[in-house]
Amino acid sequence: MVETRVAFFRPDLVERMRIPFLFSGIFLAAAGPASSVAAQTFTRRYDALDQQREQFGFSIERSGTDRYVVLGTTALVATDGEYYNPAVVTMLLDINGNVLAEDTLIYPLHESYSGGWNCMSPLSDGGFVSAGWTRSFIGPGSRAAIYALTDLGAVSLVAEYGTEGDPWYGYQTIGCKDGGFLLIGGKEVNGETDAVVTKTDTSGGVLWQQTYGGAGQVDFLLAGDTAQDDGFFVGGQAQVSPSDLQFWVQRLDASGDTIWSRTWGGPFAEWYAQLSTKANANPVIASAWGESDDYDPTRCYMAELDADDGEFVWQRWYGSPSLGTRLYSVKETSAGQGHIAAGGTVEGNTPDLFFKGLLLRTADNGDSLWMRSYFYYDSLMNDGMGNFFDAVPAGDGGFIACGHTQHTYAGPDPYDSRDIWVMKVDSLGCIIPGCDDFNVTITEQVTNLKEALTVAPNPAQGSTTVKVTLPAGSLFSKDLRLRLVSAQGQEVLVQKAAVGENALLLQGHAAGIYYVHLTSGSTWLSGARLVVE
Repeated sequence: MVETRVAFFRPDLVERMRIPFLFSGIFLAAAGPASSVAAQTFTRRYDALDQQREQFGFSIERSGTDRYVVLGTTALVATDGEYYNPAVVTMLLDINGNVLAEDTLIYPLHESYSGGWNCMSPLSDGGFVSAGWTRSFIGPGSRAAIYALTDLGAVSLVAEYGTEGDPWYGYQTIGCKDGGFLLIGGKEVNGETDAVVTKTDTSGGVLWQQTYGGAGQVDFLLAGDTAQDDGFFVGGQAQVSPSDLQFWVQRLDASGDTIWSRTWGGPFAEWYAQLSTKANANPVIASAWGESDDYDPTRCYMAELDADDGEFVWQRWYGSPSLGTRLYSVKETSAGQGHIAAGGTVEGNTPDLFFKGLLLRTADNGDSLWMRSYFYYDSLMNDGMGNFFDAVPAGDGGFIACGHTQHTYAGPDPYDSRDIWVMKVDSLGCIIPGCDDFNVTITEQVTNLKEALTVAPNPAQGSTTVKVTLPAGSLFSKDLRLRLVSAQGQEVLVQKAAVGENALLLQGHAAGIYYVHLTSGSTWLSGARLVVE
């Protein structure tokens, strides 16, 4: 029998720092006007609590019609004078990326961790639940944890689980149909790593707890979702031999007993299987397919499994093998309408380790609709690296993703520049409408480089001047093109561009709304709305 210790906390016994309607991080907005395929877009980095310390955004969920809760971690100095690194932090954002409220869980003399990518799940009452773990400043080991969040993002600790002195971790928590919770996590005991799934009641009290994995192996379960009955799907990574790690997905019944278990993969190690349940009751899997002995390069990979027996409905591979390429989360956009997956990659114009956020949009059968990478730009970071760990459909047809920026690639490295990164794109993955309407395929976008392109006069008749301004040492100053796209999504003009002023001739183009885009090869740099009279 697994020994479990559960500690419950009343909210008034846990010190919490809540700062509503406060935001003073460094950001620049790159907002495009509404279009038929998107509404407002933005890309921002946030210094939560304005303490200029490291932050990560691991999970995002929609709250109501036009608000979003982001959960992650931050390092901070609390009101009790202690330095907490990390502490769980949340932000409530509106549809334009403005911060409506922030909350931080300060558990006295304990570090508090969020569970990792896509660790938070919505509840039927409008709130959320998340996994994580805590670590005492004094004793060894750690405890898996369940956190509760309101619809405004206020966070509190529900319970902790684990044996004294051993490392226990919580990776994802989901709400169950009976109002309780399912915590997917793991433990390390006597040098062995096992997956642990814990079913609780509505207060976090343990109803059952089961351990999964082979003796002497390193096995992980990191993701889960409810099945159509009262059971569950859980996914992760299993060690099938000393040198081979494979995708691992199980279907469990309401008591945690295994209905079916499937491991699969190629000759090299696979990444962790992330999953969610579709409206058709099948689990959809997102991860990375191994292409070498040491994880890199890898390819983005997705699959749908039959709920009854775990057999493939379909499986797909995306893009070319590249360093650090993987998907961290996947969600259905709406019933039968495909999926949005978030991740990261190292590819494009640089031969070195330039990490970029990645979004993949697929059809219901897994066929790729678009896959784009993104990196961050502002006045301090003209090539800011980072990853996306989670993404959700927005109410206007677009998508909103969260992750972190990791400092600039080419330098300089601004002090404590690792911040929460949140980006909203339209339905085609564009920051400015029309990036999918060119006669070249755009696979990469620079976020927040709006000031690189200015158009004047605007509105214009006959011609206008487009001024291109790129930061010193920009990686994308060659093969520049200006592309004019109509509001109907047709590319009507392409011409070479240079840094400085460029004349854009408009004769022969009907009056109306257009979008001017600046590209460098397959990389989108900036864009602006233009009215032709």
